[in-house]
Amino acid sequence: GWLDKLKRDSRIVCSNGNGFGMLRDGMRANYFGPVVAADVKAGCELLQCLLPKINGRTFWDIPDANTAAVSVAEEHGFKPVRSLLRMWLGKENVAGDPKLQFAIGEPATG
Repeated sequence: GWLDKLKRDSRIVCSNGNGFGMLRDGMRANYFGPVVAADVKAGCELLQCLLPKINGRTFWDIPDANTAAVSVAEEHGFKPVRSLLRMWLGKENVAGDPKLQFAIGEPATG
């Protein structure tokens, strides 16, 4: 599936039993994500696994609701350049809790 393809295309994959994270090479910049965890502590552990492996220009898209990830990103020199608007149709939010999404896979797929 989609996650398997992202995994194959990733330079670094970290997992801690409560989540996973990936760092991929891109044409214009590295791409940090997806990073998803069961709780904030596990997510921050994944960020600490991945962040030292970043080199060069890197894009990191974080849901606005994840203030923990935004804080970590700012502590590591990342600056906001755009806001992403997540939308859905109907009553049920199938996207899960954005506070547990520390980096999206890419804007087109979440």
